[in-house]
Amino acid sequence: MAHFAVEPFATTSTGRWCDVERSPRLAQAYILRTADRSLIALHLSSLEKFWSGLVAALDAPALAADPRFDTRDSRIANYDALAASSISASRQHSLSYWTERLAPQRRSIRAGPFVIEVIEDPQVATLT
Repeated sequence: MAHFAVEPFATTSTGRWCDVERSPRLAQAYILRTADRSLIALHLSSLEKFWSGLVAALDAPALAADPRFDTRDSRIANYDALAASSISASRQHSLSYWTERLAPQRRSIRAGPFVIEVIEDPQVATLT
């Protein structure tokens, strides 16, 4: 799974090295692939409303009831399990379905095209 922070040698504005392995976990950032192979970026941040919005969009009350995900800290600690659940759900429907379902959370999502989709586009491939 890809993340927002993919630079292997990222630094903060102060010049200190940041932990790019932990950064997506702490930011609650996810990249999900849809049934039509499009990508969606989710950034749940620290506000509870983004978590509640995701649970509603996924129509997944079981996620809300799961003690592994009941607080932001527990979602950070169980990032991989939450990512697996979200990935599984995202693959069930198309980008247009998820765009509509996630519309109320517009500030926390981004639907492609992403750089990888541009690179993989057949028209772009003919240029290389």
